[in-house]
Amino acid sequence: DLYLKTRLQFDERAKHLQNLESATRKAVCTAVKEFNKSQATESLERKIREKKQEQEDNLAEISNLLRGDLLSENPHQAASSFGPHRVVPDRWKGMTQEQLEQIRLVQRQQVQEKLRLQEEERQRDMDWDRRRVQTACAALLRERWQQHQQRDLRRALDCSNLGLAKEQRAQ
Repeated sequence: DLYLKTRLQFDERAKHLQNLESATRKAVCTAVKEFNKSQATESLERKIREKKQEQEDNLAEISNLLRGDLLSENPHQAASSFGPHRVVPDRWKGMTQEQLEQIRLVQRQQVQEKLRLQEEERQRDMDWDRRRVQTACAALLRERWQQHQQRDLRRALDCSNLGLAKEQRAQ
């Protein structure tokens, strides 16, 4: 009977220890879950803060670049200390509107000059062609006139020969 009681007490104690161990394990698991959850939340908040800070830094950098001389295309920041007609190449952002307009004007003048020269050349070619045609026509007319003259001379010679032949036959 005592053995059975002791045995029951041991079983009861083992059951109690097992329940305590299970409860402790549950508590540890819950604590670990809570800790992991808090770590994840903290990590997420830190990432959000870092991202927000990075965005603010990027916006500040963009703002500074937009307001600065580099992107504002301020022509004075590219001026060289060697003279107003020289520029610093790594700061130069291009020509002013007046300079571009002057270049376009010169280009238009060059185009007009080229068209004028082409028209003059075309007129000169047409003039040469006209002279060649006139010369060819004149040569053709002269050749026809000479042929006509030769024909007339030939007829006159033939008539003269015929007259001489008649005279010789008559003689």
